[in-house]
Amino acid sequence: MVCEAHGGGIFHLPDALPTLLAKLGDEDLPEVAERWAQGGELSFDQQFQISLGYSVDNYVQGVVLILRELRDFSRQALMANKPLLLWM
Repeated sequence: MVCEAHGGGIFHLPDALPTLLAKLGDEDLPEVAERWAQGGELSFDQQFQISLGYSVDNYVQGVVLILRELRDFSRQALMANKPLLLWM
């Protein structure tokens, strides 16, 4: 669903995503964050942050924090039998 008036919308994320995220342990997060930071979604932003003087390690640690929150939220959604939604 997209809200044209405000330029945003609510998106139902694939049902497999919360299940996969919920399975991540704390020890898995740095590796997943590293791979995510190298992917197309974040690599441009990472290069921009580096150009501003931020280190790669700090950037990846920020992604780890985001992943931890997504994982915890995914676990809550699964326990409540609710879908994972994204608002943009």
